[in-house]
This record gives sequence, structure tokens and C-alpha cells, in this order.
Amino acid sequence: MLAVIDVLALELAMRHRERSRTKLRRLKLSLDDHRGGDNRQPLGD
Repeated sequence: MLAVIDVLALELAMRHRERSRTKLRRLKLSLDDHRGGDNRQPLGD
């Protein structure tokens, strides 16, 4: 079931590539602010 959700999310992200990239960029900047600085860490596991 999780694999199906992952595939659907990937397909949507690929179809809306520019919008997805902009949202991910904003998310990373928000995480940087939340963590207190520009010490970037990976988003994944």
C-alpha cells in the first residue's frame, strides 16, 4: 500500500515539476529557520 502511495506521489511531482520544486525549496528554507541557522541537514533518513 505504501509503495502505491509513493508511486502516485512521484508521478504527481513529475507532472508538476516546477511547482513541486518551488514547494520543496520553501520547505527546506522553513526547516533551516526552525533548526536555527543554515546548518543544512539531509531531509531523508
